[in-house]
Amino acid sequence: YTILYCQDCNACQCYKEGCCVLHALWNTCPFGKKVRTEGPTPRAQKFYTFLGEPEKKYPGLDNWKTKNLNSPKKITVIGPNNDYIYLPLDYLDNYNNPIAEDIGLVHKHLLPTNNFTPELVVRLMNYVPRALMGGPISDYQKSLPMFAFDVRKKFPNIWKKACELDPELEKYNIKIDFRGQKAYLKTLLPGKVKYSTKPWDWDGKVLSAKAKDVMTWSSECDEEEIVTMTPSENSIVEIIDNDTVDEDKVRLVTSRK
Repeated sequence: YTILYCQDCNACQCYKEGCCVLHALWNTCPFGKKVRTEGPTPRAQKFYTFLGEPEKKYPGLDNWKTKNLNSPKKITVIGPNNDYIYLPLDYLDNYNNPIAEDIGLVHKHLLPTNNFTPELVVRLMNYVPRALMGGPISDYQKSLPMFAFDVRKKFPNIWKKACELDPELEKYNIKIDFRGQKAYLKTLLPGKVKYSTKPWDWDGKVLSAKAKDVMTWSSECDEEEIVTMTPSENSIVEIIDNDTVDEDKVRLVTSRK
């Protein structure tokens, strides 16, 4: 088992979004650590006693048993005092033309908050990482539209000033194709969404679909029978129609798949 230790997880914005940089295999964090430990298997009688040990030792933990942490893939803030910005950009520390050290990147993806300036955004948007043999790494450019959207939404003043410094960045002020992205259902407009593996109709309050299309026993369902479901505040769906997205209101899931 892997145990994640954190100085103050409940004060970390990344944790509040259901993510932790320590979840990734090679990532590290200045505010925590991960430790491998041995314990009983889920079938063992002492398994639940083993699970209860952290709760006794750290009584202030926030739903640690059910917290389904993942690695972040969007810009988010790290640390109890918003100390770092998590940059979801790969290849900044490549073998050919790395800039990670130059821009102050630490712990692979963490940038001191004060270093996240309009000038840096311009540099990141124009950066062309190169592979070992010198060719450009095209995957980096593919990640820029969503990165620009993240900056525009979470740091609008920085994005605005970056566009003033480099008017070429205005080309990223376009509507993003959100299809395939995960989002919190209640931040989406009415329309078709994918819940689990099936499309459902979302009217802003409840999900509905024909029973024969979504139920496992569909052959026994009436042709016109409709099933409805009232989602929770934390219900997550996949976007399959861009018309359900209001860029100013949508809350995308921060974690990696």
